[in-house]
Amino acid sequence: MLALAGAWFALTALATSSAVVVRASDRARTGIDRVLGAVFVGLGATLLGHS
Repeated sequence: MLALAGAWFALTALATSSAVVVRASDRARTGIDRVLGAVFVGLGATLLGHS
């Protein structure tokens, strides 16, 4: 099982370090940051509403 997990992480690291994936993630970074920021603000507001 340990070898399988190690192989998975090695394959994931190789796949996400390719130039195509890096450029795509750089282009999408602003949109991803905005969406996740809105999600976290919503979660924070929910927590404040339940206090």
